[in-house]
This record gives sequence, structure tokens and C-alpha cells, in this order.
Amino acid sequence: MANIKHKPIIGLDIGSYWLKVAVLKSAGKQFELVNFGVLPFKKKVMSEGVITDRAAVVAGIADLLSSERIKIKEVVTAISGPSVIVKRITVPRMSANEMAETISLEAEQYVPFPINEVNLDFSIVEPEPQAKSSPPKSKAAEGAPEQMEVILVAAKRDRVEMLGEVVREAGLTPKIIDVGLFALSNVFEQSEEQRLAQQKSAKKPKKKKQKKEKKKKGEQEPQAEEAEAETPPAAEAVEGDEEALIPAEQKGSRVVALVNLGYEMVNVNLVKERVPVFTRDIPTGGKKITEAIRERCHVNEDEAESLKLGAPVEGVSKDLVIECIRDSLQNIAEELRRTFEFFQGGAGGQPIERIVLSGGCAAIQGVAQLLSEETELPVELANPFAALKVNPKVFDEEFLQAMAPVAAVSVGLALRSAAEP
Repeated sequence: MANIKHKPIIGLDIGSYWLKVAVLKSAGKQFELVNFGVLPFKKKVMSEGVITDRAAVVAGIADLLSSERIKIKEVVTAISGPSVIVKRITVPRMSANEMAETISLEAEQYVPFPINEVNLDFSIVEPEPQAKSSPPKSKAAEGAPEQMEVILVAAKRDRVEMLGEVVREAGLTPKIIDVGLFALSNVFEQSEEQRLAQQKSAKKPKKKKQKKEKKKKGEQEPQAEEAEAETPPAAEAVEGDEEALIPAEQKGSRVVALVNLGYEMVNVNLVKERVPVFTRDIPTGGKKITEAIRERCHVNEDEAESLKLGAPVEGVSKDLVIECIRDSLQNIAEELRRTFEFFQGGAGGQPIERIVLSGGCAAIQGVAQLLSEETELPVELANPFAALKVNPKVFDEEFLQAMAPVAAVSVGLALRSAAEP
């Protein structure tokens, strides 16, 4: 990894019940955590990706930045929910400049909003290298126009403008308004780069030094068979290198599911080689869990929210709360299974390797294990701090560990540089 050049910027994640901020700075080949803080709202401030209590959000931003002593004014924040469409599409091959000129025409068939009411963006996906064993193209295919894949992003302009206004009302400058899914991709990519860098720098097994001794008269050279018998197999040549143990034909075929469990929405981003290949927003989330607890435990919404996160409420059975959570998560797991099956049906049966879980509901005790059991896939909690340099004298390790899945979007946003266009 090369040295990182990065201008610190605030990563601001506004959730339905929580506000999260993160600030990073470059530290050689890594990023270092400078600030991270969370602030709970007294009541829900967002519905379906739309801020419903601007005054509470503006005041919350000011309070959180003050408590964290953050003086930076430039912000990267994110829009999410039904106001955003992210789709991988296929178009005739063209340059980036040509794509920028025709994006509105290409987007019309995929975007369910009037084109003049959305902000559009795109990213051209580089094609995967073709395997040597791939069959040659037919004459018909050779004569067909060459295609390319593009990640299309459309966000309702009024939602983007309102988010910018809220940030400005808090005395800050909205430098970039990103998409929450891409912030999670930033964190995942950073973690993967750090993991690969650690593997490359892992200590390789030292070759045994053979002492050169003067051959005595009549002594024979060692047999070739004996020398070869001590040669380690190729897969063991680099200790800790998991890639070396993967058959060549399977490399690059694995898909990772980045799943963000929000209050009203579950965002699914399937990535292959760190590039999004499929996205879906599922209209469910922590709200369903809260409603189930409220109805079955006969408590108000605030008490239900507290019970969901593990806090006790007098007169309410803990076993009943666990049952409510489990039943609701089973429904979410079923939606995830359907999503994966739909993707695999149109992607040649590409396997999902694992799920990386983030979001406020990922902090619910036991959620990873339950979703793993229901989906029959390994599930790990996102930890955006693992790839960062963290000063243990400044940050409490237990707090960061508990907040890790909740912090994923804010850290992913902070990874963006203020120098980016």
C-alpha cells in the first residue's frame, strides 16, 4: 500500500434514532481515527430516508461536534432509502465523457422518478479479465456492438437539497453527499486492502540453511528423492496466505454480501472483487422488531426500543423480548435468502461467501449468530476500526468494539477526501 494523502473531513451519518460522526487522518499507509462519537435522539427524526425533525437534527449535530471538540467544517454525508436507486446496467461501450452526455437517456428506463427531478451519477465497471480457456466468440457475437457495465445512481434532487440545507443550518459545508451503500463499500475495501497488505508482509517460513561441509573421501551426494521429499508443497509456501489455498478456477468468483440493518430499511450490497454487482433495499428493519416488542410486551415505543437494545423494563419478561427479536429476524433472514437466490438465478449460481453485517440493529445481541443459522452463511459484524490506527490512550476499546457495526457508514464517509470532486 502506498502512503495515503487525505484531507480530514467529517463523516456524518444521520439515522432514525442515532447521529454518528467520524474523522480520520492519514498516517503513512493507514488512516488514523481522530474522532468518533454518537448521539441518541430523544425521538425518531427520520422516516423512509427523509428527515422529519430538522430542528432536532441541526441541534444534535451542533451538540455532538461540540462534545467531540471537532472544529472541521467540511462534511461528507449520505442519502439512503427509497429516494435512491443504485443499479448495474449494460450499455454500448463508450468513453466516460460520452456516457456523461447520454446518461439521462440511458437512465430513463431504469429510474422510477421523472429524470428532471433526480441527480444522476455513474461509474464504469472495468471488465474482468477473460479466462484463457474461454471459448472464442461466434461470428455473430463479433459483429455485435461491444457492451460495458455501468453502476447507475439516481437520487431525488429535493431529498439531496434538503440534506444539504440541514448540514448548512448546522454551520457546516456539505462537500460530498454520497450514498450509504457506497460508504459501506469504502469500509469493506479498506479492510480488504489492509488484510491483503498484512498477508503480504507476513513472515515467510525461513529456508533451512545447509552448512557446507568438506566432502569426505568416499562420501556420496544425497539422493535427489530424499531432497525432494523435504520440499514443502506450493500451497504452504506463504504462511497465512489464504489465496494460495484457493483453486485458480475459483479465484475472483466469490461474492460478499454487505448488509446494513437499519431502522426502516435493510440495504443489501453484493460485491465481487470489491465492485457492486447487485443492490437491493428491503422495506423492513429494526422498526419491525420494535413494533413486535411493543405489541406483545404491552409497552410504549421508547420502552420497546430500549428492550430491543438489551435494557430491562420492569414487568417485561426477557424471554418474551428475545422471542420477539428472533421472530422478526427470521422474517429478515427469509428476505435475505430470497435476495441471494434471485441474484444467483441471474448470475450463473455464483456463491455468496459470507455476510458482513452493519447498522444499528447489528448491535442487537446475538443477531449475527441467528442470521447465520437462518441463511446458512458465515456472518461477521463489520468493524471499520480494525483497518485503522487507533490510539488506545484516546479511545476506549470496549466502546469502539460495541459501536463498530453502528459506525460503519460514518467511517466509510470519512474515508472520502475533501479533495475529491
